[in-house]
Amino acid sequence: MPDIVKRSVTLSPEWAAYADSLVAAGAYASVADVLRAGLAALKDRGSVDRWRQAGCQAGSDAAMDMPSPILPAKDPFDAIRAHQVQRLKSTV
Repeated sequence: MPDIVKRSVTLSPEWAAYADSLVAAGAYASVADVLRAGLAALKDRGSVDRWRQAGCQAGSDAAMDMPSPILPAKDPFDAIRAHQVQRLKSTV
């Protein structure tokens, strides 16, 4: 194992009991392993969040660079409503 930096952490009774239960169930060898797994999960989540944000930004940039104008939402809904009105008139 690489160099180790020792830390002392304080957990609430609920978190301590949860960590202890994971060790008792055999899911982890120690509470330190539980905490390492939690930190690794947070690191992974940060990577996923950055990946999602980059994807959303790319999609937004692509939409803004589109040569055709983006239609306001009102226009399609007006067409749908007009179609519904025509349908209702033809069934009455």
